[in-house]
Amino acid sequence: MKSLRIQQVSKHFQGVVALSEVELEVRPGEVLGLIGPNGAGKTTLVNVITGHLKPDTGTVSVGDQRISGLRMETIARHGVARTFQHLRLVDEMTVFDNVLSGRHLNYRARPWRIGSLRGEDRSNREVTLDLLSRLDLAGAAAERASSLPYGMRRRVEIARTLAMEPSVLLLDEPTAGMTAADAQELGEMLQRTSREGIAVLLIEHNVKLVTSVCDRLAVLDWGKLIKTGTPEDVWSDPAVRAAYLGAEDEEAPSPSPEVSQ
Repeated sequence: MKSLRIQQVSKHFQGVVALSEVELEVRPGEVLGLIGPNGAGKTTLVNVITGHLKPDTGTVSVGDQRISGLRMETIARHGVARTFQHLRLVDEMTVFDNVLSGRHLNYRARPWRIGSLRGEDRSNREVTLDLLSRLDLAGAAAERASSLPYGMRRRVEIARTLAMEPSVLLLDEPTAGMTAADAQELGEMLQRTSREGIAVLLIEHNVKLVTSVCDRLAVLDWGKLIKTGTPEDVWSDPAVRAAYLGAEDEEAPSPSPEVSQ
């Protein structure tokens, strides 16, 4: 089990400060919600963690391994997996094959020879079947991804990401466009996932979801981390309400098991 550690990370774009000396740790077995207004720097931070962007200053580590500055594939091999704001499934592939494709880092054979090592192929297929069962997708294994409703497609994407067996899972607005029921189901699945020892970083605008699902929240505003703590501590902070909700006298959300849009 490994922590994700972000230390003094800054990132600028043509003089615009996207991230400013961000310090954050996501611990094994927890769901940490990264929240803030649009343009706060949340996706930029995930892009820095995963190697899509290089930090101007600071470091990112998984366990004792520094990963900042490494290639994206190398970072993935160190146990970092992510989803994106927009679905990236192969629509014409089956649900099973979409999830199986997440095992690509586990194959010793070349990608175009996947399946050529029978024992290895059998092991990866067993992992895929187990994930489909855990995410309640087994009944749709043979269906094309394009035929599924949106909430199930999101679950397929997360199953494919978990097929990489990550230590750190990063999710960028996974409930966007979901119904309240689908969002609640996904939140419960993330809690189960974290209990397996995975460090989960969740970017999400669904206030009730992050309040009910996350162990801690971290708030970014204009690239700066302004508050980290339990949902109760964060929502009671006037600076957070001013930045995130837009008014200092805005009533803070109260923790609730209910998840809604």
